[in-house]
Amino acid sequence: MDVTGWRNIHNPIARLKLKPADTLTVGVDYHLFWLADTADFFYPQSGSGRNGLGYGRNPSYDNFLGSELDVDVIWSAHRCVNLRAGYSHFFAGDYIKQSKQALGGATDADWAYVQVTVVF
Repeated sequence: MDVTGWRNIHNPIARLKLKPADTLTVGVDYHLFWLADTADFFYPQSGSGRNGLGYGRNPSYDNFLGSELDVDVIWSAHRCVNLRAGYSHFFAGDYIKQSKQALGGATDADWAYVQVTVVF
């Protein structure tokens, strides 16, 4: 979902990939996100510190940002056509909840997509 960038972050991942049929691949990833240093910013994918969004440098906050579950399904419908669909859910962690408390609280986030690839 690109909620977090690759600065000031620890991100262990558990990954499972299944191929129940020759034309079908299913992937499931589970990410955990911690700030490496709460005295530094929480950076989004763009790389600039999340300063105006309720996040700042919060050394007294918990460093757990949250977790993310990703499901990705690829079906090779034809030798020239692939269909892909995915769903992700981000579970807000204590750092995000503490940061957003003064702004009305934090919520989880969802994201889904469908993609068709045609090769010719």
